[in-house]
Amino acid sequence: MWLRKRVSEAHPHPLDPLGEEEFRAVAAILRREHGVQPAGSGTQRGWRFASIESLEPSKAELTAFEAGGPRPARRATVVCFDRSANATYKSVVSLTDDRVESFEHIPGVQANFTVDEFAECDRLLRSHPDVLAALHARGVTDVDLVFFDTWTYGDAVAPPEFRDRRIGWSDSWVKAAPGANPYARLLSGLHCVIDLNAMELLRVEDVGPFAADGDATPPEVMGEYVPRHIPERVLGRGRREPLKPLHITQPEGRRSRSTATS
Repeated sequence: MWLRKRVSEAHPHPLDPLGEEEFRAVAAILRREHGVQPAGSGTQRGWRFASIESLEPSKAELTAFEAGGPRPARRATVVCFDRSANATYKSVVSLTDDRVESFEHIPGVQANFTVDEFAECDRLLRSHPDVLAALHARGVTDVDLVFFDTWTYGDAVAPPEFRDRRIGWSDSWVKAAPGANPYARLLSGLHCVIDLNAMELLRVEDVGPFAADGDATPPEVMGEYVPRHIPERVLGRGRREPLKPLHITQPEGRRSRSTATS
């Protein structure tokens, strides 16, 4: 009952986005009814949430509400996946009724790559001895300048031996200096394959003419945009007049104020 009251008070309009307490409530309901919870002790890898989104009411429900009718139920659509079973689920949760309306396994698909996985992949790769050895073989000794850009495989190009896993594949880049453009200098041919559920490095690919055993030298690349990282030889050839300052101020403050969140 407390949740129903809180939803009514905190969200005066049915189209308001989900709030922090509602996100927590959705997770708690799924944990209670279907055991959806993060990794704990033992061998279980736990679950991840790929998305939790508001499931908006129908136009008919909104029309009735605007005419003084009942408030539509607060509901959420959830995509989550069981890391131990490599299985993706789609669910509908009613916050108003404090229950799971549906919980469906979607076979043969992978949920979207999450920000947590991206960050965990980065920590794994920049500390793994095999990756560090591959970087050193390329002449890269400062791992703080390296950027690992991990993507997930599409089903059409996933390696056959890893098709039963949730896998990621990383491009590797090295910055010219701290704060420089991370996408300016590709370590061409250096890739890492990661099991995202186990967060395990499966292999390091180092191929092509610029590989450690290749016969070509990577070209010097200037791909900077921040002036302090652009060489003088490039800046000196510029013909455009420097930009003049642009100041936008409201000394008396703004005239309008927004209170709606939808």
